[in-house]
Amino acid sequence: RNLAAEVTKGLSTKAQRGGTVSKAPIGYRNHRTIDDQGREMRTVIVDEERAQHVKIAFGLYATGAWTVAALAQFLADRGFTTLPTPKIASKAVGEKYLHRVLTNPYYRGIVTYKGVQYDGRHERLIDDETWFKVQSILDSHYNGDRVRKHNHYLKNSLWCGQCGERMLVTNSKSSSGEIYPYFYCAGRHSKRTSCTQRSVLIYEIERKVEDLYL
Repeated sequence: RNLAAEVTKGLSTKAQRGGTVSKAPIGYRNHRTIDDQGREMRTVIVDEERAQHVKIAFGLYATGAWTVAALAQFLADRGFTTLPTPKIASKAVGEKYLHRVLTNPYYRGIVTYKGVQYDGRHERLIDDETWFKVQSILDSHYNGDRVRKHNHYLKNSLWCGQCGERMLVTNSKSSSGEIYPYFYCAGRHSKRTSCTQRSVLIYEIERKVEDLYL
């Protein structure tokens, strides 16, 4: 028990200092060197080949024009594969694996240990704006039978002016049974941000977009 406690304490301290406490995710490599005095040095370096695919994945998905499945196939055709090990050959990155990549905050420079996040010392691959756009789109697909049921030509084109999260579509029914279609902020809805942006009737949004382009 004492040994386990010491190990946990050491890993927690490492994470607090921004170190990577587990195997680095795809796009990075765990790197081990020995200094002049024989001391072992462990760091994380960028796997340039796979890091490019990770950057492309985030950039394309942030446009809102891709599903995870379609993007996984596109990247597989471009040669995006897992890192081989002595016992396991590399293989194409599939849909579930890619979803884990797109939701891993490590790529924006965050180390997570026991549910707590710390600023990492490793090189980030994705900027915050792209990261949050991707999370917003993923959330809209996850939560949203209503997103798929309530289509609108401006869907995937509108972002909240307060917090930058995606604006999603929903229908609200009044006590009299009348249906009112709205755009609402995904950040406020998920409580991921402190946004106070109210829901906006779709016809108001359409009018404002028309005014913008006319």
